[in-house]
Amino acid sequence: MSDSFYFFGFICLAIALAVGLRILADRLDRSRIRKEIAASGGEVLDIMWNPFGRGWFGERSNRIYEVTYRTMNGKTLTATCKTSLFTGIFWSGDAPPS
Repeated sequence: MSDSFYFFGFICLAIALAVGLRILADRLDRSRIRKEIAASGGEVLDIMWNPFGRGWFGERSNRIYEVTYRTMNGKTLTATCKTSLFTGIFWSGDAPPS
């Protein structure tokens, strides 16, 4: 077989690995966000990845999510958070969980 065939296979494997790692990171992020909201007595209604959300400029490893949740008082809020595997969750905007 030719070298170009092996190169193409390597590129496909690299792309599959990158996509798989991104999916795994997304699941871990969502789990961390749900746990933090639950610890404050709230319930997550929706988590949406927003690559160009508040604070995106200059970020390399943090992922940004828009989180809609219900507080323990029944109020529905939407907040922006940044997270990565090693930095924890940082809330920005008007409505981080308390």
